[in-house]
Amino acid sequence: MTKKTSKYSKDVAGFTLMELMVTVALVALLSAISLPGILSGLPEKRLKSAARDLYSTLQKARLLAVKINREVRVEFIDDGANSSFVIDVQENAGESYAEDGVRLYLSDYGGVSYGTAGATADWEDKVLPPAAPTKLVVFTKTGTVDTLKTDPLGTFPLNIYLDNESQTACYAVSVEIYGSSRILRYSPGSGWGN
Repeated sequence: MTKKTSKYSKDVAGFTLMELMVTVALVALLSAISLPGILSGLPEKRLKSAARDLYSTLQKARLLAVKINREVRVEFIDDGANSSFVIDVQENAGESYAEDGVRLYLSDYGGVSYGTAGATADWEDKVLPPAAPTKLVVFTKTGTVDTLKTDPLGTFPLNIYLDNESQTACYAVSVEIYGSSRILRYSPGSGWGN
């Protein structure tokens, strides 16, 4: 006698359609609950990313000045939608500068611009101007800041302020006369901190 065999094995494990539907529903529910929280934190993360990139750009310019034994400057262009910062390298021994090829636009960070997010004083209780005043930071071949070529003149530390369109926070990248930089964060509710 021949035994009939089914083309489907009874030992095959898998999920039923009902189990898959329940799993998809649970994933959709958890996503719907967590997504607003994730999205609300994006402007702050973009702002922090822009501040870190600015800090890195300043450090790169300082180290480049020492490495090539020439002046290197970071120029801040506040031009609305085209606001940016860029490294310029001194050509030979002259007064002319050439862009190093990397220009970072604040619009690439989504809603980040130069500004103070409503802060009226800095961490040392000095009154802030309505907009970010620093236009140019020039590093000498020794890695310090050239006080005669930096704009504004003679004001230290030099502070570059970044905020986001929701005005929930502000980051300041502060440059000392000896060339070091640091990042500080301002929150309207708690003030300045690291």
